[in-house]
Amino acid sequence: MASRFASHLKLWFFVVPLLTVAILPAIPDDGLFNIGAPETQSASIALGADRANEAMTVTNRHFRTWFIDTGYVGKSFAGIASNEFERHADAGVSELGATWVKHLWLLVFRALYRLNVLSAWMCGLCIFAGAMWMDGAARRKIKASAAGYSSPLSFHVAWHGLFLATGALIWLLLAPVPLIFNFASLFVALFGALIWKAAESYRSTGT
Repeated sequence: MASRFASHLKLWFFVVPLLTVAILPAIPDDGLFNIGAPETQSASIALGADRANEAMTVTNRHFRTWFIDTGYVGKSFAGIASNEFERHADAGVSELGATWVKHLWLLVFRALYRLNVLSAWMCGLCIFAGAMWMDGAARRKIKASAAGYSSPLSFHVAWHGLFLATGALIWLLLAPVPLIFNFASLFVALFGALIWKAAESYRSTGT
């Protein structure tokens, strides 16, 4: 159980995001890394125009403070050929490197923007998940007092579902497709249902 837990943790929280960050910026199409109109319109519909604009303002401020003012962006381009002769001399390797670095920072900026927009649901998600966990735990006690039993299979399915949902959310922060924020409420409902099922079917060593 512990090894399976660790393997899922590594897959969804480290392997998939790292592979995405390493491979995706190499794609030469700049349009895959911009925040498109469908995404900004979705944010405006889900949050309202004022809060959506505030999310973009906060994203710009944080990106400048954390990455530009600290010199990380400038240093990442250091050493890359800066003129046509040098780019030709190294057979285009420096141009590929500059494209990768540029797309990486665009990817980071978009992920930060998506995180700022989705943070509007974070408080509600935590409260809802906590309430669903307590309700599921109460349901488990009722079943136990009635000589019922908890299903290990249901618990494992719910637990793996939680990992899958969380991993998918992390990947969506980096995904090269417009994110439609209107579905965030559906994710909250799904996450809460999985939390409830995990709590309802949890079986301790002593039971």
